[in-house]
Amino acid sequence: MPTRKHRTTVQLALRAQDGPSLTVPPLQIQATPDISIQHVTGALRKRACTLLKNHYTSADGGAGRMYAAVHRSGEVVGAVLIGATTSEAQSRSLVGPDVPVRVVKRLYCRDDVPVYESLLLRAAARDTTNQLGVTCAIAAYAEPCARDTRTMIGMVGKVYAVSSFFHVGYSGRRRALLDGDGSVRSPRQGKITLTLKTTPVGWRWVDLPPAPIWLTIVPPQVIVENGALRLTSERWRKREWRRAWAALPPQRRVAAKQWTDHVTWRRLERAGRVALWEPAAHELRAGLRRQSAWWFGADLHRTAAPVLPPRLQAELPLAIDEDETTAGRQFVPVRIRPVMVPSLAP
Repeated sequence: MPTRKHRTTVQLALRAQDGPSLTVPPLQIQATPDISIQHVTGALRKRACTLLKNHYTSADGGAGRMYAAVHRSGEVVGAVLIGATTSEAQSRSLVGPDVPVRVVKRLYCRDDVPVYESLLLRAAARDTTNQLGVTCAIAAYAEPCARDTRTMIGMVGKVYAVSSFFHVGYSGRRRALLDGDGSVRSPRQGKITLTLKTTPVGWRWVDLPPAPIWLTIVPPQVIVENGALRLTSERWRKREWRRAWAALPPQRRVAAKQWTDHVTWRRLERAGRVALWEPAAHELRAGLRRQSAWWFGADLHRTAAPVLPPRLQAELPLAIDEDETTAGRQFVPVRIRPVMVPSLAP
């Protein structure tokens, strides 16, 4: 659903409330005549968690806000889980201390469902910021070790690019803990955090390659003002969007394409902006160019669009105009670390 149409839906829901309220109307989007997108709790959340067991991690993702594509029969056919980052250091490394960060922990839609994953993800991101009432950065980590069991194509994050997320570089050193069935498990088990020495028998650690990071800035459509909810203006959201992008650490660049004039681009290029490639003929106009580059966060305009940089395109055997899905994937680690298991000898 387009942002403007979703804002109209929120506006009508606010008008339907009796008197001032501090409660954001619950998310309810009719994606198709039979399927709606909504925030789920209780029994529906349990069904969504069951569906997420089909995720390549074989886990539902734990805590966070759960959104689902729900058939009118009550069946959950798609789900997305958005939660907090694992640490303040992770948030600061992504955007800095001035912008709250939420992470897409799980995203899964069945292949036979006529609902785009991008639609589900964008609706969930908008409602998350509406509930918080502040401009948020929504981050997602593409997993190159998640490969489609039908084509063995890895995930580089194209599903995030079509959801208006921007590629902002790569994560650092990573490793995962797999149980005896090959499912990803959290190192935090109860009151202890597992290490190489305390790894259970049959479990193993695997080294993972750096994960592409995708990021989007989502200003809220409703905020609390003078003790009541009010709709934000388009001008305010544009200003918040640019403020949040400007908070990006200087070492983090954004892969994007946007219109700029030739003189300005040459000046920015001398100041450290790196071109991904030269614009095509249809991206050149009198005095203007639609330049794809590694931009600083403060350089971005609202007309900027995400791009897949050459390195990610090289890892994507699919044609650029084909969709990347999350269903039918399995976790394929690249290298197994030597694991010290407890001795079973008496």
